[in-house]
Amino acid sequence: MIFNNYNINTLPPILAFVDVGSREKHQLFQKGVLDYISYPIIEDELKYRVQQAFFYDELLQTQESPQDSPQILSISQPPAVKAEILLAEKISEYLISHLDKDVKLVDLTRAMGTNKNKLSKAFKTHFGMTMFNYLREQRMLLAAELLKNTSQGIVQIALQVGFIDPNYFSYAFKCAFNMSPRRYRNVFI
Repeated sequence: MIFNNYNINTLPPILAFVDVGSREKHQLFQKGVLDYISYPIIEDELKYRVQQAFFYDELLQTQESPQDSPQILSISQPPAVKAEILLAEKISEYLISHLDKDVKLVDLTRAMGTNKNKLSKAFKTHFGMTMFNYLREQRMLLAAELLKNTSQGIVQIALQVGFIDPNYFSYAFKCAFNMSPRRYRNVFI
């Protein structure tokens, strides 16, 4: 059977079905499986995982060479590594698009359709930091940019980067930049 110019008989399976209680799920990844679906099957999970498998296949098809997208995918990498990189990139995109929200791990695992251990490992391997350290860093970078380039008040900026308490925002900003938001703004005016 041919699937998007690939001979499906020579490719490792993209998805595997495994009992929810199985303790040998990690072995699937060693065999080249990109993801698994636990059974009993939850319909929404099945739809999501199949959609992600198609996304992965489309990404492989549209990439002309490894240099086209070196951060996302390199054709010479094993499938499990490619899947981990794709997951880390998706987590990053999700976090950046939710800078103003209270991001919880349970919401993140639901959005990514996988478990917290897989999320944490993929992200830390690819970005060298935890997901929430990355989120905090991105929030601080956006706050610094807003302080330099807008006239918005500090309270407004704090809310825009996900801090409900402006005092805690000032504390976090000072920890990140060794100066208060007000002083930072004055330095760049």
